[in-house]
Amino acid sequence: LLTSAGFGVFSPVWSLPQEPASKSALPTEVPDTIIVTQAGELAGELLSASYVDPETGKTMLAFRSIAGGEILLEGSRVARPKTKPDLLTQDYENRLASMDDTPEAHTAMVDWLKKTAGAKARFPDQIEFHLRRICQLDPNDEDARRALGYRKENGRWFDDAAWNAAHGYTKDRTWKSELELQIQQFEQSQKDEAGNAKTAWNRFLARLPQIPPSSHEAELKAVITPALAIHLIELAKKEPSAAARRIMIEAIATQRGQEITNALLYFAIADADENLRDLAIGLLELPGFDRTGAAAKASESLSHSDNTIVNRSGAVLGELGDTVAVLPLIRAIKTTHMVQTGNQPGRMNVGQGSGPGSSGAGLNIQNGPAAVPKEFVNSDVLSALRQITGQNHGENEEAWMNWYIQVFTLAGTDVRREK
Repeated sequence: LLTSAGFGVFSPVWSLPQEPASKSALPTEVPDTIIVTQAGELAGELLSASYVDPETGKTMLAFRSIAGGEILLEGSRVARPKTKPDLLTQDYENRLASMDDTPEAHTAMVDWLKKTAGAKARFPDQIEFHLRRICQLDPNDEDARRALGYRKENGRWFDDAAWNAAHGYTKDRTWKSELELQIQQFEQSQKDEAGNAKTAWNRFLARLPQIPPSSHEAELKAVITPALAIHLIELAKKEPSAAARRIMIEAIATQRGQEITNALLYFAIADADENLRDLAIGLLELPGFDRTGAAAKASESLSHSDNTIVNRSGAVLGELGDTVAVLPLIRAIKTTHMVQTGNQPGRMNVGQGSGPGSSGAGLNIQNGPAAVPKEFVNSDVLSALRQITGQNHGENEEAWMNWYIQVFTLAGTDVRREK
């Protein structure tokens, strides 16, 4: 008989030796049961769920093996009785016991397991066993190999592990390329650095009340790292306290790099506190910052939809004083933005109609505020132009453009705003 336990082993079911049992101890038969004892696993019928030996006082179980022998087992030796297998399991084991060990028989068994309701989910290991046995008996069976995940390449079959290894993939829960592993390791290192940075910052804040104000800068430089500075950028953007943001901005400014520059520009333009905007502008003027690059980046905000941001950007550019911003500033002397009219918010009322031809009930719709375009003259932009160039052409964009062409461009080059 074939057994599904220990796939690949075909052996007869172990039968018990014939041993007499007291007939008085054998009540009505109960369903087939597997008895697990200290000696192993027995297959057969449990004839008595409980029997007390009158001589020893021990609880005994009467059992008949599938070979027909009947024995009494000490209850203490029974580790766990198993209930009778369900019908699906019995059906499979009956088919398994009678099937031939041929590719065709195993193929038919796989088909039955896949098509029988509930069998595919219940017996995935058995399906794999039969598929592998097919491959052992018929190495050229392509359907079985593909069902097992094999791939054919250059006339050779590779299982999943061999194929991925041959193509440079490494198993890390899933198969990953060398590049994916490097990215994963980098991301993990960044995460670790961020965690360490957060811990270091919290320790610094805990010590801050004991640090004299005159030593704040030195203490910051001692604790700050590039990773901590990057971590503080996002913290500072979300921090509601201006005093806490000040400490963070000063800490960020101890480092250098494009990301640090961009962060200080953000605070110089977008922070709600004017004093902190001035602080960030001043920090950008420290040695080590690329003022030309900062001016070029800040110039991008001159096209912002919010007129307040446009003017704040102009103020930052005036302080940076780099001529790279002159042309963008000229183009931002006047900008158009959408503004809301003063009407009340729109609402819709249901009421009684009146007037000729009215049917009675009707809808009374009141228009809400409308967004209309409005041109602004940006005073901070004009101030920045005067500060950088030493010129004063007022609001006359054309005059500013003519001056710019004469000073900054080759003859004949037109840098006027496209209409």
